[in-house]
Amino acid sequence: MQDIADAGIVSPAYRIWDINQNAVVPEYLEMFLRSSHSIQFYKSKLKGSTARRRSITDADFLKMELPTSDLMEQEHVVDVIGKVARAIRLRKRELESIDELVKSQFVEMFGDPENPSSDCEVCKLGDRCDVVTGNTPARARKEFYGPGIEWIKSDNVLPGAMRLKKAKEQLTDAGKAVARIAKPGWLLMVCIAGSPNTIGNTAFVDREVAFNQQINGIDPRDENPIYLQAALGLLKPRLTSGLNAALKCILNKSTLSATEVPFPSRGLQDDFAAFVAQVDKSGFAVRRSIEQLELLKAKLMQEYFS
Repeated sequence: MQDIADAGIVSPAYRIWDINQNAVVPEYLEMFLRSSHSIQFYKSKLKGSTARRRSITDADFLKMELPTSDLMEQEHVVDVIGKVARAIRLRKRELESIDELVKSQFVEMFGDPENPSSDCEVCKLGDRCDVVTGNTPARARKEFYGPGIEWIKSDNVLPGAMRLKKAKEQLTDAGKAVARIAKPGWLLMVCIAGSPNTIGNTAFVDREVAFNQQINGIDPRDENPIYLQAALGLLKPRLTSGLNAALKCILNKSTLSATEVPFPSRGLQDDFAAFVAQVDKSGFAVRRSIEQLELLKAKLMQEYFS
């Protein structure tokens, strides 16, 4: 729903629809059009051979059936789902505040990574850590895929999250034998993506996992991985500054290995990691709350729009 300006100009790739507000509340219609029920309808009607250019015709779109209810009931649905959505936004702001607290503590202890304190030794990442690029076991070998070890992709490395999101896809023992494996204590960083914003997202590995070629694994050797994760997070603007957004963005292994990173003493790294561990307890509770609210929102959307 366009609620930004009195009038605007849009690309011819988009349709403009005038809503009959005597029949439907605009916010209710927008929620319905974003529901999983509607998305499944779109998928069933898409035409075109190129995935990102497939489209749905106006005639098919207008055939979609909207759950009927009076305007008062629609406003009630908007109010209920809207309250949950607002609660999710507030929790996400809390996470942003926690992230800012960690960054502030880093700068207070070590200075800006681009201008670190004299207590830090600046070295190339590859001189202090091992960098390994992931791979994809042959898809044609069905025996490689099945219950076993998690297989991590870029969508399991979330921005702002300390740890990996659990992967749905797994590799069997046969698949694991030909995969790249990250041990607990490593970091995984997204190195190939369609958007520069995704490049450089980094997560701490707290369990043994396999990972694909969109990700660089970082074995910190004798460095504290939590310190290193924070340092690389603050260095993300430099890591992504030369990427071409018009093409598939790639941060290759050699470029990452050559990135200069400040390394304080291991004792100071451990002190910082202890602070992060305390802060992360609050972050874990907030993330858990967000997950529960998103489940509630999905349940309500299913209830109202299926």
